[in-house]
Amino acid sequence: MYIPIEIKQIVQNEKPIKDRMGMSGSSVYLFNDYVLKIDDIDEKIIVKEKDVLMWLEPYLPVPKVIKYIEKRKYAYLLMTRLKGVMTCDKSVLDKPDQMISLLAKGLNMLWDVPIHECPFDSRLDHKLAIARYNVEHDDVDIEQAEDNTYGENGFKDPKALLDWLEKNKHEEELVFSHSDYCLPNVFVKDNQITGFIDFDRAGIADKWADIALCVRSIYHNFGYDQTYAKSLFKFLDIDPDWDKINYYILLDELF
Repeated sequence: MYIPIEIKQIVQNEKPIKDRMGMSGSSVYLFNDYVLKIDDIDEKIIVKEKDVLMWLEPYLPVPKVIKYIEKRKYAYLLMTRLKGVMTCDKSVLDKPDQMISLLAKGLNMLWDVPIHECPFDSRLDHKLAIARYNVEHDDVDIEQAEDNTYGENGFKDPKALLDWLEKNKHEEELVFSHSDYCLPNVFVKDNQITGFIDFDRAGIADKWADIALCVRSIYHNFGYDQTYAKSLFKFLDIDPDWDKINYYILLDELF
């Protein structure tokens, strides 16, 4: 693995560990105090995340951008490493009520970020445009889809799903949205949130986009029993809108 000399000087030639938890296409390497994310420059993922992190620094506990470099057709983003563990860590999952309350707190922290000057757009029309590009360029992995998204009890193919999503758009409740709010992206320690990661899809969006992917992540870790999802809404003090939740889970299948 090639690491630019400018980054090697900062990490002092410490040997990193490759992170195999994430689902993104980026390569992620862990140092004691830093995280290095690498991706193709043309994907624009790293530069978007760098810009979001720098904008968010006054508002949320997020990794601090240490160095951003473009070299040899790749983008390199060196960030500080958050303290604590992911909320999908066994030590956190073993206390589900506490974990769900932290997830709800994290959502409220995100939604408290002011959006009147937010330069990042993640609203539904923007998401649907990206989804259409992915479908038209055959860049949708149906093997990773939720059960019943496709096939006898679901949609014929990604194109049919996209058509349904475009015909069933709804009014949005706009907030600052993480847009991939799942358990591996929330870090905690001593029953406190220490930070959030993976902001390359973040921006102004419907609050239900975050809720939907949070619910899906709860399902993935605890099964499809409604107990824990209902607990999330109790901590959020809102009633669930299952139509919007299901909509955004389906929309995420095209990313």
